[in-house]
Amino acid sequence: MNMGNEVFTEAFMQQFFTDGMRATQVRPDVASALGNYFGGRSGGFTGSQFETLIKDSDPFVITAHDLIAITTLSVDVPARAMLWILSDKGQREISEHLREIPDDIDIWDDRVADIFSDDGHVMKLWRALGRANWPIPESGGGLGGITKRSKILAAKRPRLIPVLDRVVKGTLPESENIWVSIQNVLRVEDYRMKLTKALQHVDVPDSVSLLRRIDVVIWMNNEKKFRRKTKPTNVSP
Repeated sequence: MNMGNEVFTEAFMQQFFTDGMRATQVRPDVASALGNYFGGRSGGFTGSQFETLIKDSDPFVITAHDLIAITTLSVDVPARAMLWILSDKGQREISEHLREIPDDIDIWDDRVADIFSDDGHVMKLWRALGRANWPIPESGGGLGGITKRSKILAAKRPRLIPVLDRVVKGTLPESENIWVSIQNVLRVEDYRMKLTKALQHVDVPDSVSLLRRIDVVIWMNNEKKFRRKTKPTNVSP
C-alpha cells in the first residue's frame, strides 16, 4: 500500500473504528448514527426510505420514479435536466451506458476493478448526466456538480457506486478519484468484513447495501461541520 492509499485508508477506517486501520474497536457513534437515521424517535430520516423506492426500478433505465427517490436524499433535479433524462434521446443514451454497467456486482468484486476508469461507462454516464439539459444537452446543464449525479447513479447501482456529497468529500482526504479510493479499501477482505459487522443494526433493513451504510455513518457523524445556516435538520444524505 503506497503512502497516499494508506493515508486515505486510515482516515476512512477512523470514521468507524477508534483505532483506524487496526479496526478492533467500533466507534460508539456508529450504532447511534444508523439507529437515528433508519429509526429514531420520529421514524428516521427521509433517506431511510430510499431503498424502498428504488427496489423495483428497471436497472437499465433512469425513470421518473428514480428521480422521485433521490428527493428523499434532499436533492432534486432541475426541470431542464429532468426533461432530457426522460426524453427519448436521453433514455437511449443513458440505457446504452447502464447496460454496460453490471447491476448485480459489489464495488469490491475483481470483475469491476476498472469500473471507474475514465473511458468506462460509469464515467461516460457521469459526463452525460453533467450535460443533461433540454432541449439541447450542454455542459453544466443542471447536473454539473457531484451530489445529484452520484445519487442518481447510486439509485441505479447501489452496491457499486457510492454516494458523494460535500460531507463525504469534505470528510475524507483528497483523492484523484474518491470512488477508486473507497473501492481499494473495500477490496481488502479484512477491512470489508469488519465494516460489514460494525455496520449491522437492528433498524437497518437487509436491503441497504454496505455502501449506503458507510455513507450514512459518515454523513450523520460529520454533517454538522458542513451545515448551512438554513439547512433543515431532518434532510438525508
